[in-house]
Amino acid sequence: METIYQKTQYGIFAVVIILLSLFITIGFLYQLGSKPLPLISYIFIICVFLIILLLFYKLEIRIDKEKITAIFGIGLLKREFLIQEIDTIESYKIPWYVGIGIRITQRGTLWNVATGKAILLNSKGQTKTFLVGSAEVEEIIKILNNKIK
Repeated sequence: METIYQKTQYGIFAVVIILLSLFITIGFLYQLGSKPLPLISYIFIICVFLIILLLFYKLEIRIDKEKITAIFGIGLLKREFLIQEIDTIESYKIPWYVGIGIRITQRGTLWNVATGKAILLNSKGQTKTFLVGSAEVEEIIKILNNKIK
C-alpha cells in the first residue's frame, strides 16, 4: 500500500533508559555501595530496561489510502484505525502529567512518546477512539480530512 504520510518520533524516555542502564552498569562494574549489585540482579535489570527500550524508543505514524497506523518501537505494539470508520477528527492537548507510552485517558487510550498535542479520532457511532501524540497534528488532520471527503 502506498504511504501518504510517515513520521517517526523519538522520545526522551529512550535517553533516560540508556542513562539509567549506564549508571547501573558503572555501579555493577565498580561494585559501588556497601551492598554491591549481584550479577543475576544486574542481568535482570538490564534485560528489563532493554525490553522497555526496544518496545518504546520511537513512535511511527503512517497514513495510507485505507488506514492510519501507530507503531511503537520495533513493531510489536501496533494500532490501526480505518479511515472509512472516522467520524470526527480533533486536536487534543496532552497535559504533561499524563505521561508517555500507552496511557488510558478520559478520552480513550493514548499512544505517545512526548507530551504536547495528539490527534483524537472517533469512529462512527463513537464505539472506538484513536488518540495518538504527534508534533505535526495539524498536518495529519489536514491529510485525514482530505481522505475522508
